[in-house]
Amino acid sequence: MESAGVLTFSIFKNTDRYGARTAIKVSSGDQVTFDWNNKRIFKGWVFTRKRTEEDVYEITAYDNLRYLKGVGTYVWSPKSSSERFTTICQDLGLPYRDDDFDTHRSPAEITDGKTYFDMIKTTLDNTRQATGKRFFIMDDGNGTLVHTSLDKHRTTLVFGDGANVTGF
Repeated sequence: MESAGVLTFSIFKNTDRYGARTAIKVSSGDQVTFDWNNKRIFKGWVFTRKRTEEDVYEITAYDNLRYLKGVGTYVWSPKSSSERFTTICQDLGLPYRDDDFDTHRSPAEITDGKTYFDMIKTTLDNTRQATGKRFFIMDDGNGTLVHTSLDKHRTTLVFGDGANVTGF
């Protein structure tokens, strides 16, 4: 929850059958999507691009969670993580939805010079400590930030036993 989704990839300059190079134009702010098996996995925007000597373009794109790394100041009345999340997304103009409303209210707080991630994380931690419920935020792969609970994302799949995941 403390980091944005990131997609890094390389684009190799093509040459056609006559040896002419294909022009590649990638700019900061260009939208990037990544689909796998007809399912959207990532939607983000180019933040860095670098061309190597071999005419390979190395691109780094971040999803909308990247904008929560910004710093701001709020004077919070007692609010839940859902309410803080909604307020911050509205103020930043980010698309969002709340899939699982958190009813626990964290104490009033002044957050001066904190990242938006930290402001939300404080209420997520308070909820976990007070109720045992675990919430988090994520990008849904289409650029919408989502506040949801861990219970909605449980799986019976086991990772790490050497059979399901051995590397990536």
